[in-house]
Parts: sequence; C-alpha cells; structure tokens
Amino acid sequence: MSKVLYMLIGPKGAGKTYIGTLINTHTDIRFIRVEPIWLSLQAGEDGWKKVEQIIDTAFNSHSKIAIKSLGAGEEFGKFHTSLEKKYTRELPAPETRRGV
Repeated sequence: MSKVLYMLIGPKGAGKTYIGTLINTHTDIRFIRVEPIWLSLQAGEDGWKKVEQIIDTAFNSHSKIAIKSLGAGEEFGKFHTSLEKKYTRELPAPETRRGV
C-alpha cells in the first residue's frame, strides 16, 4: 500500500486548517492538526521530530495523511527531506499555485 503525504503549505490565515478539515471529512485522507503537537512540547523537545513520529504512527492505520505548515525555515527543510525519503509527497506544482 502506497503511503501518500499531502502538505498544505501557506501563510497564517490562508485557510489551511479549514481545507484540511474538509479533506478529513469528505475524503479518505486523514488530516493531522499540528498546532496541538507544538503546544504540548516540553522544554528541549524537537517539535519537527514529534510531528514526524505522529505522522509515522498515523500511517499505521491510514494510507493518506495531510498536514499543514507555514513551510518556512531551515528546520522545516530538514523535516521535509526526512519525510520525502519515506513517503510519496503531494504538493501543487508551482505553476498551479495562485499568483505564480
């Protein structure tokens, strides 16, 4: 079974959570809200590692997962690289994004 990770990337207030909730409700894609994960971190805990672990666990029972992110920073780049080694990622092609 192929495991596909959809990443909703955009600025705050762009509607990522709203879209993710619709995806979760109306498709077979499981949307994981990452804010509660970040808010529950203990001092010194690696947030990106924690999110990745939760994604890995979710793939035990779902073949399609969606998350949202601002997609910024060096640490996000490392997170993204780690995920692309394990899962098929789906992102819109640059030419399909609004304003490009």
